[in-house]
Amino acid sequence: MPLPALGRVMRHTICGYFRTTRSVWFSMLFDLLDLLAGSVAAILLLPMLRNTPWMLSVFPILLTIRGAGNGIFSGVLTTSLHIGTIEPRFGGNTEYYYSLLASIATMSIINSLIALSMIAILFMDIYIILLTYFVMLLTIILALCFSLFMTSFVGFFSFRRGINPDDVVYPVMSTLNDIMISIFLLVSIITIRPSNPKYAFKIGPIVCIIIFVVIGTIATKFRGHYQFRKTIREGILGIFYAVVLSSIAGYLLSRLYSALMGAPELMIVLPLLMTLTGDAGTIIASRYTTALNIGEIGVGYPRQTIYFLGETSILLIAPYTSSLVIGIVVSIITSRRWGLARFVWLIIKVFQVGFLSILVSTPIVIFISFQTFKYGLNPDNFSIPIVTSTSDFLTILFTYLLIA
Repeated sequence: MPLPALGRVMRHTICGYFRTTRSVWFSMLFDLLDLLAGSVAAILLLPMLRNTPWMLSVFPILLTIRGAGNGIFSGVLTTSLHIGTIEPRFGGNTEYYYSLLASIATMSIINSLIALSMIAILFMDIYIILLTYFVMLLTIILALCFSLFMTSFVGFFSFRRGINPDDVVYPVMSTLNDIMISIFLLVSIITIRPSNPKYAFKIGPIVCIIIFVVIGTIATKFRGHYQFRKTIREGILGIFYAVVLSSIAGYLLSRLYSALMGAPELMIVLPLLMTLTGDAGTIIASRYTTALNIGEIGVGYPRQTIYFLGETSILLIAPYTSSLVIGIVVSIITSRRWGLARFVWLIIKVFQVGFLSILVSTPIVIFISFQTFKYGLNPDNFSIPIVTSTSDFLTILFTYLLIA
Protein backbone atom coordinates (compact mmCIF):
# COMPACT_ATOMS: atom_id res chain seq x y z
CA MET A 1 0.00 0.00 0.00
CA PRO A 2 1.41 3.46 -0.91
CA LEU A 3 2.49 5.58 2.05
CA PRO A 4 -0.12 8.35 1.50
CA ALA A 5 -2.90 5.77 1.41
CA LEU A 6 -1.49 4.03 4.48
CA GLY A 7 -1.41 7.38 6.29
CA ARG A 8 -5.06 8.04 5.42
CA VAL A 9 -6.05 4.59 6.69
CA MET A 10 -4.17 5.14 9.95
CA ARG A 11 -5.71 8.58 10.47
CA HIS A 12 -9.16 7.16 9.73
CA THR A 13 -8.56 4.31 12.21
CA ILE A 14 -7.29 6.62 14.95
CA CYS A 15 -10.12 9.11 14.45
CA GLY A 16 -12.63 6.26 14.47
CA TYR A 17 -11.15 4.94 17.72
CA PHE A 18 -11.44 8.29 19.47
CA ARG A 19 -14.98 8.83 18.17
CA THR A 20 -15.94 5.42 19.57
CA THR A 21 -14.23 5.95 22.92
CA ARG A 22 -14.65 9.69 23.48
CA SER A 23 -17.19 9.20 26.28
CA VAL A 24 -14.88 6.67 27.96
CA TRP A 25 -11.92 9.05 27.68
CA PHE A 26 -14.04 11.85 29.09
CA SER A 27 -15.19 9.72 32.02
CA MET A 28 -11.73 8.49 32.96
CA LEU A 29 -10.00 11.82 32.51
CA PHE A 30 -12.80 13.34 34.58
CA ASP A 31 -11.76 10.85 37.28
CA LEU A 32 -8.57 12.87 37.71
CA LEU A 33 -10.64 15.18 39.88
CA ASP A 34 -10.42 12.35 42.41
CA LEU A 35 -6.94 13.68 43.09
CA LEU A 36 -8.74 16.50 44.87
CA ALA A 37 -10.43 13.95 47.14
CA GLY A 38 -7.04 12.34 47.81
CA SER A 39 -5.44 15.71 48.47
CA VAL A 40 -8.16 16.63 50.95
CA ALA A 41 -7.67 13.27 52.68
CA ALA A 42 -3.85 13.49 52.72
CA ILE A 43 -3.45 17.16 53.60
CA LEU A 44 -6.47 17.84 55.84
CA LEU A 45 -8.02 14.56 56.98
CA LEU A 46 -4.94 12.56 58.04
CA PRO A 47 -3.56 15.30 60.35
CA MET A 48 -7.03 15.86 61.82
CA LEU A 49 -7.23 12.17 62.77
CA ARG A 50 -3.92 12.13 64.65
CA ASN A 51 -5.75 11.50 67.96
CA THR A 52 -8.45 9.26 66.43
CA PRO A 53 -6.67 7.24 63.68
CA TRP A 54 -9.37 4.55 63.82
CA MET A 55 -11.75 7.09 62.24
CA LEU A 56 -9.86 6.55 58.97
CA SER A 57 -11.64 3.18 58.76
CA VAL A 58 -14.88 4.93 57.71
CA PHE A 59 -13.30 6.40 54.56
CA PRO A 60 -13.49 3.21 52.42
CA ILE A 61 -16.87 2.36 53.96
CA LEU A 62 -18.27 5.73 52.91
CA LEU A 63 -16.77 5.49 49.42
CA THR A 64 -18.16 1.99 48.92
CA ILE A 65 -21.60 2.62 50.45
CA ARG A 66 -22.06 5.71 48.31
CA GLY A 67 -20.58 3.89 45.33
CA ALA A 68 -22.84 0.86 45.78
CA GLY A 69 -26.00 2.91 46.32
CA ASN A 70 -25.19 5.24 43.48
CA GLY A 71 -24.20 2.22 41.39
CA ILE A 72 -27.70 0.78 41.71
CA PHE A 73 -29.26 4.16 41.07
CA SER A 74 -27.02 4.87 38.05
CA GLY A 75 -27.48 1.40 36.59
CA VAL A 76 -31.28 1.44 36.87
CA LEU A 77 -31.46 5.08 35.74
CA THR A 78 -29.36 4.60 32.58
CA THR A 79 -31.13 1.39 31.56
CA SER A 80 -34.54 2.94 32.30
CA LEU A 81 -33.74 6.01 30.19
CA HIS A 82 -32.93 3.69 27.28
CA ILE A 83 -36.14 1.66 27.59
CA GLY A 84 -38.41 4.60 28.52
CA THR A 85 -39.53 3.77 32.09
CA ILE A 86 -37.87 7.01 33.32
CA GLU A 87 -38.15 10.33 31.51
CA PRO A 88 -35.12 12.68 31.27
CA ARG A 89 -36.57 15.39 33.52
CA PHE A 90 -37.01 16.18 37.24
CA GLY A 91 -40.56 17.50 37.33
CA GLY A 92 -43.48 15.34 36.25
CA ASN A 93 -41.37 12.21 36.00
CA THR A 94 -42.68 8.67 36.35
CA GLU A 95 -43.65 7.07 39.66
CA TYR A 96 -40.95 4.51 38.87
CA TYR A 97 -38.33 7.28 39.16
CA TYR A 98 -39.57 8.67 42.48
CA SER A 99 -39.90 5.24 44.08
CA LEU A 100 -36.33 4.55 42.93
CA LEU A 101 -35.16 7.67 44.77
CA ALA A 102 -37.01 6.53 47.91
CA SER A 103 -35.51 3.03 47.76
CA ILE A 104 -31.94 4.38 47.48
CA ALA A 105 -32.52 6.68 50.46
CA THR A 106 -33.91 3.78 52.51
CA MET A 107 -31.00 1.55 51.58
CA SER A 108 -28.59 4.20 52.83
CA ILE A 109 -29.95 3.70 56.34
CA ILE A 110 -29.79 -0.08 55.96
CA ASN A 111 -26.20 0.28 54.75
CA SER A 112 -25.24 2.33 57.78
CA LEU A 113 -26.66 -0.29 60.15
CA ILE A 114 -24.80 -3.11 58.39
CA ALA A 115 -21.61 -1.05 58.58
CA LEU A 116 -22.29 -0.41 62.28
CA SER A 117 -22.42 -4.17 62.88
CA MET A 118 -19.14 -4.70 61.02
CA ILE A 119 -17.42 -1.87 62.91
CA ALA A 120 -18.60 -3.44 66.17
CA ILE A 121 -17.13 -6.80 65.16
CA LEU A 122 -13.81 -5.35 63.99
CA PHE A 123 -13.14 -2.87 66.83
CA MET A 124 -15.20 -4.25 69.75
CA ASP A 125 -15.05 -0.92 71.58
CA ILE A 126 -18.36 0.87 72.30
CA TYR A 127 -16.59 4.25 72.44
CA ILE A 128 -15.12 3.83 68.94
CA ILE A 129 -18.28 2.20 67.55
CA LEU A 130 -20.71 5.00 68.50
CA LEU A 131 -18.44 7.92 67.62
CA THR A 132 -17.67 6.34 64.26
CA TYR A 133 -21.36 5.76 63.55
CA PHE A 134 -22.36 9.34 64.35
CA VAL A 135 -19.81 10.69 61.88
CA MET A 136 -20.52 8.02 59.26
CA LEU A 137 -24.33 8.44 59.25
CA LEU A 138 -24.18 12.23 58.90
CA THR A 139 -21.68 11.90 56.04
CA ILE A 140 -23.85 9.29 54.29
CA ILE A 141 -26.93 11.53 54.36
CA LEU A 142 -25.08 14.63 53.17
CA ALA A 143 -23.58 12.58 50.30
CA LEU A 144 -26.99 11.02 49.53
CA CYS A 145 -28.70 14.39 48.98
CA PHE A 146 -25.91 15.57 46.70
CA SER A 147 -25.65 12.26 44.82
CA LEU A 148 -29.33 11.74 43.98
CA PHE A 149 -29.67 15.22 42.51
CA MET A 150 -26.40 15.27 40.55
CA THR A 151 -26.74 11.69 39.23
CA SER A 152 -30.18 12.50 37.88
CA PHE A 153 -28.91 15.73 36.34
CA VAL A 154 -25.96 14.05 34.59
CA GLY A 155 -28.16 11.18 33.36
CA PHE A 156 -30.89 13.47 32.02
CA PHE A 157 -28.42 15.89 30.43
CA SER A 158 -26.33 13.20 28.69
CA PHE A 159 -29.39 11.34 27.41
CA ARG A 160 -30.94 14.48 25.96
CA ARG A 161 -27.63 15.36 24.27
CA GLY A 162 -27.37 11.94 22.61
CA ILE A 163 -24.45 10.76 24.77
CA ASN A 164 -24.60 7.17 26.02
CA PRO A 165 -25.36 7.57 29.76
CA ASP A 166 -23.86 4.10 30.40
CA ASP A 167 -20.42 5.56 29.69
CA VAL A 168 -20.87 8.81 31.58
CA VAL A 169 -23.24 8.74 34.56
CA TYR A 170 -21.54 6.43 37.05
CA PRO A 171 -17.93 7.37 36.16
CA VAL A 172 -18.67 11.09 36.49
CA MET A 173 -20.67 10.65 39.68
CA SER A 174 -18.18 8.30 41.30
CA THR A 175 -15.57 11.05 41.03
CA LEU A 176 -17.87 13.83 42.24
CA ASN A 177 -19.08 11.63 45.09
CA ASP A 178 -15.52 10.84 46.18
CA ILE A 179 -14.62 14.53 46.27
CA MET A 180 -17.77 15.46 48.15
CA ILE A 181 -17.48 12.53 50.57
CA SER A 182 -14.02 13.76 51.58
CA ILE A 183 -15.49 17.21 52.15
CA PHE A 184 -18.64 15.91 53.87
CA LEU A 185 -16.51 13.68 56.10
CA LEU A 186 -14.52 16.73 57.20
CA VAL A 187 -17.77 18.64 57.80
CA SER A 188 -19.18 15.73 59.83
CA ILE A 189 -16.01 15.41 61.93
CA ILE A 190 -16.10 19.15 62.63
CA THR A 191 -19.83 18.92 63.47
CA ILE A 192 -19.70 15.78 65.67
CA ARG A 193 -16.20 16.40 67.13
CA PRO A 194 -15.25 12.77 67.90
CA SER A 195 -12.07 13.98 69.63
CA ASN A 196 -14.38 15.60 72.21
CA PRO A 197 -16.56 12.65 73.40
CA LYS A 198 -18.61 14.75 75.84
CA TYR A 199 -19.81 17.02 73.03
CA ALA A 200 -20.09 14.20 70.46
CA PHE A 201 -22.40 12.14 72.67
CA LYS A 202 -24.75 15.13 72.95
CA ILE A 203 -25.02 16.14 69.29
CA GLY A 204 -24.62 12.67 67.71
CA PRO A 205 -27.88 11.09 68.97
CA ILE A 206 -29.90 14.18 67.96
CA VAL A 207 -28.54 14.04 64.40
CA CYS A 208 -29.29 10.31 64.18
CA ILE A 209 -32.90 10.70 65.40
CA ILE A 210 -33.64 13.45 62.85
CA ILE A 211 -32.20 11.35 60.01
CA PHE A 212 -34.13 8.22 61.00
CA VAL A 213 -37.43 10.13 61.23
CA VAL A 214 -37.06 11.76 57.80
CA ILE A 215 -35.96 8.60 55.95
CA GLY A 216 -38.55 6.53 57.81
CA THR A 217 -41.31 8.88 56.61
CA ILE A 218 -40.13 8.56 53.00
CA ALA A 219 -39.95 4.77 53.24
CA THR A 220 -43.46 4.59 54.69
CA LYS A 221 -44.87 6.61 51.79
CA PHE A 222 -43.39 4.34 49.09
CA ARG A 223 -43.38 0.98 50.88
CA GLY A 224 -46.27 -0.34 48.78
CA HIS A 225 -44.69 0.46 45.42
CA TYR A 226 -43.39 -2.54 43.47
CA GLN A 227 -40.20 -0.81 42.28
CA PHE A 228 -39.38 0.30 45.84
CA ARG A 229 -39.65 -3.24 47.20
CA LYS A 230 -37.90 -4.82 44.22
CA THR A 231 -34.89 -2.49 44.38
CA ILE A 232 -34.41 -3.05 48.10
CA ARG A 233 -35.04 -6.80 47.91
CA GLU A 234 -32.61 -7.36 45.06
CA GLY A 235 -30.12 -4.65 45.99
CA ILE A 236 -29.68 -5.61 49.62
CA LEU A 237 -27.58 -8.70 48.83
CA GLY A 238 -25.08 -6.67 46.80
CA ILE A 239 -25.14 -3.92 49.42
CA PHE A 240 -24.44 -6.39 52.24
CA TYR A 241 -21.54 -7.79 50.22
CA ALA A 242 -20.25 -4.26 49.59
CA VAL A 243 -20.48 -3.09 53.19
CA VAL A 244 -18.78 -6.20 54.59
CA LEU A 245 -15.87 -5.85 52.15
CA SER A 246 -15.56 -2.10 52.66
CA SER A 247 -15.56 -2.51 56.45
CA ILE A 248 -12.66 -4.93 56.23
CA ALA A 249 -10.95 -2.56 53.79
CA GLY A 250 -11.48 0.29 56.24
CA TYR A 251 -9.88 -1.70 59.01
CA LEU A 252 -6.88 -2.44 56.78
CA LEU A 253 -6.62 1.23 55.79
CA SER A 254 -6.62 2.31 59.44
CA ARG A 255 -3.68 -0.05 59.93
CA LEU A 256 -1.86 1.84 57.16
CA TYR A 257 -2.20 5.21 58.91
CA SER A 258 1.52 5.55 59.72
CA ALA A 259 2.57 4.40 56.24
CA LEU A 260 0.22 6.89 54.58
CA MET A 261 1.49 9.72 56.77
CA GLY A 262 4.99 8.83 55.55
CA ALA A 263 3.90 8.54 51.90
CA PRO A 264 1.20 11.19 51.32
CA GLU A 265 1.53 10.81 47.54
CA LEU A 266 0.03 7.31 47.89
CA MET A 267 -2.95 8.67 49.84
CA ILE A 268 -3.44 11.36 47.19
CA VAL A 269 -3.57 8.85 44.32
CA LEU A 270 -5.47 6.11 46.21
CA PRO A 271 -9.04 7.48 45.64
CA LEU A 272 -8.20 7.94 41.94
CA LEU A 273 -6.94 4.37 41.71
CA MET A 274 -10.07 3.05 43.43
CA THR A 275 -12.34 5.13 41.19
CA LEU A 276 -10.59 4.32 37.90
CA THR A 277 -10.54 0.62 38.68
CA GLY A 278 -14.18 0.64 39.73
CA ASP A 279 -15.18 2.74 36.73
CA ALA A 280 -13.49 0.35 34.31
CA GLY A 281 -15.61 -2.44 35.77
CA THR A 282 -18.80 -0.39 35.90
CA ILE A 283 -18.52 0.69 32.26
CA ILE A 284 -18.20 -2.98 31.32
CA ALA A 285 -21.07 -3.92 33.64
CA SER A 286 -23.37 -1.09 32.57
CA ARG A 287 -22.80 -1.72 28.86
CA TYR A 288 -23.26 -5.44 29.42
CA THR A 289 -26.55 -5.13 31.32
CA THR A 290 -27.89 -2.71 28.71
CA ALA A 291 -26.86 -5.13 25.92
CA LEU A 292 -28.64 -7.97 27.75
CA ASN A 293 -31.80 -5.88 28.19
CA ILE A 294 -32.04 -4.74 24.57
CA GLY A 295 -31.10 -8.14 23.15
CA GLU A 296 -27.67 -7.44 21.67
CA ILE A 297 -26.27 -10.30 23.78
CA GLY A 298 -28.22 -13.52 24.13
CA VAL A 299 -28.27 -15.60 27.30
CA GLY A 300 -27.64 -18.77 25.31
CA TYR A 301 -24.63 -17.44 23.40
CA PRO A 302 -21.54 -17.25 25.69
CA ARG A 303 -19.30 -16.39 22.73
CA GLN A 304 -21.12 -13.07 22.42
CA THR A 305 -20.20 -12.31 26.04
CA ILE A 306 -16.55 -13.21 25.46
CA TYR A 307 -16.39 -11.05 22.33
CA PHE A 308 -18.10 -8.17 24.15
CA LEU A 309 -15.67 -8.40 27.07
CA GLY A 310 -12.61 -8.40 24.82
CA GLU A 311 -13.87 -5.53 22.67
CA THR A 312 -14.79 -3.37 25.66
CA SER A 313 -11.50 -4.07 27.47
CA ILE A 314 -9.55 -2.91 24.43
CA LEU A 315 -11.49 0.36 24.45
CA LEU A 316 -10.70 0.92 28.13
CA ILE A 317 -6.98 0.16 28.39
CA ALA A 318 -5.60 3.38 26.87
CA PRO A 319 -7.77 5.86 28.85
CA TYR A 320 -7.25 3.84 32.06
CA THR A 321 -3.45 3.75 31.88
CA SER A 322 -3.17 7.35 30.66
CA SER A 323 -5.29 8.64 33.53
CA LEU A 324 -3.26 6.68 36.06
CA VAL A 325 0.05 8.06 34.78
CA ILE A 326 -1.24 11.64 34.90
CA GLY A 327 -2.58 11.03 38.40
CA ILE A 328 0.74 9.66 39.63
CA VAL A 329 2.63 12.68 38.26
CA VAL A 330 0.19 15.10 39.88
CA SER A 331 0.31 13.25 43.22
CA ILE A 332 4.13 13.44 43.26
CA ILE A 333 4.03 17.17 42.50
CA THR A 334 1.29 17.85 45.07
CA SER A 335 3.05 15.94 47.84
CA ARG A 336 6.41 17.54 46.94
CA ARG A 337 8.07 14.12 47.17
CA TRP A 338 10.45 14.78 44.28
CA GLY A 339 12.76 12.21 42.74
CA LEU A 340 12.87 9.66 39.95
CA ALA A 341 13.13 6.77 42.40
CA ARG A 342 9.98 7.90 44.20
CA PHE A 343 8.11 8.21 40.88
CA VAL A 344 9.21 4.75 39.71
CA TRP A 345 8.27 3.21 43.08
CA LEU A 346 4.81 4.78 43.01
CA ILE A 347 4.05 3.92 39.38
CA ILE A 348 5.05 0.27 39.89
CA LYS A 349 2.91 -0.08 43.02
CA VAL A 350 -0.11 1.70 41.53
CA PHE A 351 -0.11 -0.32 38.31
CA GLN A 352 0.37 -3.57 40.22
CA VAL A 353 -2.62 -2.81 42.42
CA GLY A 354 -4.81 -1.54 39.57
CA PHE A 355 -4.34 -4.38 37.11
CA LEU A 356 -4.54 -7.08 39.79
CA SER A 357 -7.85 -5.59 40.97
CA ILE A 358 -9.33 -5.47 37.45
CA LEU A 359 -8.11 -8.96 36.65
CA VAL A 360 -9.92 -10.40 39.68
CA SER A 361 -13.09 -8.26 39.72
CA THR A 362 -14.17 -8.23 36.06
CA PRO A 363 -14.99 -11.96 35.70
CA ILE A 364 -17.00 -11.71 38.93
CA VAL A 365 -19.27 -8.92 37.69
CA ILE A 366 -19.81 -10.51 34.28
CA PHE A 367 -20.82 -13.77 35.93
CA ILE A 368 -23.18 -12.02 38.38
CA SER A 369 -24.78 -9.89 35.62
CA PHE A 370 -25.28 -12.88 33.35
CA GLN A 371 -26.77 -15.13 36.03
CA THR A 372 -29.12 -12.52 37.50
CA PHE A 373 -30.47 -11.59 34.07
CA LYS A 374 -30.83 -15.26 33.14
CA TYR A 375 -33.05 -15.90 36.17
CA GLY A 376 -35.27 -12.86 35.69
CA LEU A 377 -33.67 -10.49 38.20
CA ASN A 378 -32.55 -6.94 37.45
CA PRO A 379 -28.75 -7.13 36.97
CA ASP A 380 -28.42 -3.37 37.65
CA ASN A 381 -29.33 -4.10 41.29
CA PHE A 382 -26.37 -6.50 41.59
CA SER A 383 -23.57 -5.86 39.12
CA ILE A 384 -22.39 -2.32 39.85
CA PRO A 385 -22.50 -2.57 43.68
CA ILE A 386 -20.55 -5.83 43.48
CA VAL A 387 -17.92 -4.58 41.03
CA THR A 388 -17.37 -1.27 42.84
CA SER A 389 -17.12 -2.85 46.28
CA THR A 390 -14.90 -5.65 44.98
CA SER A 391 -12.65 -3.15 43.20
CA ASP A 392 -12.41 -0.90 46.27
CA PHE A 393 -11.67 -3.84 48.55
CA LEU A 394 -9.08 -5.36 46.22
CA THR A 395 -7.40 -1.98 45.72
CA ILE A 396 -6.93 -1.49 49.45
CA LEU A 397 -6.11 -5.15 50.06
CA PHE A 398 -3.35 -5.18 47.44
CA THR A 399 -2.14 -1.79 48.68
CA TYR A 400 -1.92 -3.20 52.20
CA LEU A 401 -0.11 -6.35 51.04
CA LEU A 402 2.38 -4.38 48.91
CA ILE A 403 2.98 -1.43 51.28
CA ALA A 404 2.50 -2.57 54.88
